Amino acid sequence: MARDAICAAGDRVINASALDLTTERLAIETDILQIKHLLGQADNAIKQAVNDGDMTAEVAGKLTDLLQQNQPVLTAADLSQAAPGLSQACGMFD
Repeated sequence: MARDAICAAGDRVINASALDLTTERLAIETDILQIKHLLGQADNAIKQAVNDGDMTAEVAGKLTDLLQQNQPVLTAADLSQAAPGLSQACGMFD
């Protein structure tokens, strides 16, 4: 669940970053809301995975750190800055 949510959020960041801010701001803002929702789901899934013994606390900590580092850049103007961190977090599941 965490992997799916993180990877989906990363894909949305990439797609929304490609939109023109001046003409598609509403679509970008809608995507940002969805990205935040996905990251919330990922956070809950990470906690559950640790509780269930499916993920180590070390891996969970690294994922949580990556996700928290990207929260401040989830704005229309700075959205593309979140892509590398979310891509890295998604890649941790490969």
